[in-house]
Amino acid sequence: MTTLRASRTQEALDVVRDAPSLLAGIEAFDAVALAARQDGAAAGPVLQRAVDDPADDLAAIAAVHAAAGGARTATPLVLPLLSSPVPFLREHAAWALGFGPPLPAAVPRLTGLAAAGGFTGTLAAATLEAWDTSPRRRPDGRGGAAPRAEGLTVAQLFLHADIDGSLQSAGKGDTGGIATLLVHLGDALLADPRVSRVLTLSRSHHGQDRTPADLRAPGHHYVGVPLPGPVRHSADTWHLRDAVRRGLREVLTAAGPVDVLHLRMADVGSWAAAEVAAELGIPTVLTLAPDPHALVAAREPRAPSPGPRSARSTTPSTSSSGSGSCATWPPGPPTSSPCPGPTSSAT
Repeated sequence: MTTLRASRTQEALDVVRDAPSLLAGIEAFDAVALAARQDGAAAGPVLQRAVDDPADDLAAIAAVHAAAGGARTATPLVLPLLSSPVPFLREHAAWALGFGPPLPAAVPRLTGLAAAGGFTGTLAAATLEAWDTSPRRRPDGRGGAAPRAEGLTVAQLFLHADIDGSLQSAGKGDTGGIATLLVHLGDALLADPRVSRVLTLSRSHHGQDRTPADLRAPGHHYVGVPLPGPVRHSADTWHLRDAVRRGLREVLTAAGPVDVLHLRMADVGSWAAAEVAAELGIPTVLTLAPDPHALVAAREPRAPSPGPRSARSTTPSTSSSGSGSCATWPPGPPTSSPCPGPTSSAT
């Protein structure tokens, strides 16, 4: 009888294993999670075999997230992975636990990972935060006592640049095509009679105050989001999530009513901005660039087919800005199982 019940999980994992592409396999993750919930404790051994199988990392990731969602499988299967020598298993374990109820036994290890910093530490901190049920104040960033200007206010963010209307920093560091695009896009938005104000947000360092004195006046304003420490490449900024949230909360609150926030990168800036926008009641639009699905698909011809899909090793993975990954935004607990996340050694 146990084998019969667990067969649903086995069949769902086989769909992931036999998928014609990585993307097709990712799309089957939800079915694995549903089958595991239906099978209950009987799904445990099937999921464990998938996690331990070095031949297919994608199926292992699906199993980790499915196991994290079950009260009877999270502790025996996912908790040990927080100490796994395999980077992508450790990352996904730290992330996936945030989709389920608090697991007290995981708190010490997650706390240690969070203290160590880096990408895995950021995922661990996000899970600990998701388990914190203490009430939080939810200010309204669109209304309140601030007077509403005629026309819409559109905010747009690219955190990893120093953007100004003159484009003096264009081409320096991470500042390039996106910075140029946002300058011209902001000006084009103002040409629409429905828009009266555009806020282009980018980084600000070393206490530099780039907040215009006339921030609430109509026009195109360039506003700095204060970040601590030196300028870093986007791949090395995941640990700044809390600082980015504080800075964005301060800027958007000072800006008064904002009607929509436009995001376009799968990076820590968009993650933090989506969370702050939700707190402030600001609608968010995400234009994900470049399309991570296209990048994953482009790698597919290099993967052996048919055959094992595995790059499993104990070599630390390289955190990325997310431009080459499949991510659910914001990366907090979503309503369905996530794809391999902001960064993944598996892909």
